Amino acid sequence: TLPAALTQFPSSPLSPTAIPPESELDTLLNLALMGDLKGVVAYAERIEQQQQQWAPFTTQLKQLALSYKGRQAIDLIKRYQPPA
Repeated sequence: TLPAALTQFPSSPLSPTAIPPESELDTLLNLALMGDLKGVVAYAERIEQQQQQWAPFTTQLKQLALSYKGRQAIDLIKRYQPPA
């Protein structure tokens, strides 16, 4: 298991440059809402390879998904989505 510290949200928000664009967040959210945590991990890895600056966000998200914490993964994604 991962240390508890790795599965918690950071106390301060991530830099805006560390957050993928809304279209990527929407895809990640849809995967998480379907319960496809393996899909979340795979997609997060793919976009992280495209933009290394997103690693702080994708790393947190992958850790949650790998720990089967789907609800927390959804909350993390929603936290950084722009308001509707």
